[in-house]
Amino acid sequence: MDAMERLCTRVSLIVPVVALTVLLEGPGRWVFTLLAASPLIVVWMVLRVLRSPSPGMQELPAGHAWGYRDRPDIRPTDKGR
Repeated sequence: MDAMERLCTRVSLIVPVVALTVLLEGPGRWVFTLLAASPLIVVWMVLRVLRSPSPGMQELPAGHAWGYRDRPDIRPTDKGR
């Protein structure tokens, strides 16, 4: 698991923590703080993911379509065209 996946996992865990704090009637300050901070943290995570560099893309080799090798045991559908 890389750093970005760990970050997303940690931020995603905020939702059940907020829900449990509210359901278990936690201290009012905690509930207010969590409810106020969670949207900001989620927006921060989204911006972080959008700014992260995308993985390098490569050209497909000859004989490949859409990233997988055409299977020779399946007859082509465009034979009559």
